[in-house]
Amino acid sequence: MTYSLFTFQPVKGFTRIYTARKNNLRCIAVKMKSGGLSLHSPVTGLDDNAIRSLNRLGNVDFLLAPNHYHNKGIKVYAQAFPAAELICSGKAKSRLQKQTRFTFSGIEEFIADLPRHLKLFEPEGLKTGEVWLTIRNKNKCAWIVTDAFCGTESADSQPANTPGLLGTFPKYGVQDHAKYKRWVKNLLETDPPNLIIPGHGGLIESANLVSDIHTLLNTQL
Repeated sequence: MTYSLFTFQPVKGFTRIYTARKNNLRCIAVKMKSGGLSLHSPVTGLDDNAIRSLNRLGNVDFLLAPNHYHNKGIKVYAQAFPAAELICSGKAKSRLQKQTRFTFSGIEEFIADLPRHLKLFEPEGLKTGEVWLTIRNKNKCAWIVTDAFCGTESADSQPANTPGLLGTFPKYGVQDHAKYKRWVKNLLETDPPNLIIPGHGGLIESANLVSDIHTLLNTQL
């Protein structure tokens, strides 16, 4: 079993996006408009190899806790990248600061530094303060999510073709099921994904992702 974070590798077909995994958990690095990096979901297991791979990509400017559960690696990353700003959604801020004893800023500066083909969303109907990113590249669209969907334990070189749902998500992640489902279905209309880059498990890639997400929402939430 691997206890260290793998080195950061580019996501095929999408510029400025890199990922590294520790077992079934994932950290995503985003190359910002300014040239620095944002780390989405700083998971535990950061080691010298992972740090060197990040240093080759740029300076780490932001450490984004994507919901109030994903905070276990914050201390180590804050020590490794002391100039990075800790950020989160307003909804996650109070619990994150209480759990980690670190001070978090809002996401306004982060949003201003996002490249044009990336957008940040705060899903409605959740209680964890989760944030998502969408990335467009020509005719492709990828979603970066945290606990909302998960992949299998397969390697990223062999993406799964159907999304899964974390068993804890409906109870611990969702506050208003109807509101959340409406919000996701609206996003499927405006930003239909070909790829999901989840915080848990391997990548999920399929031409049928939109219909599969609809099925998942209707049967498991």
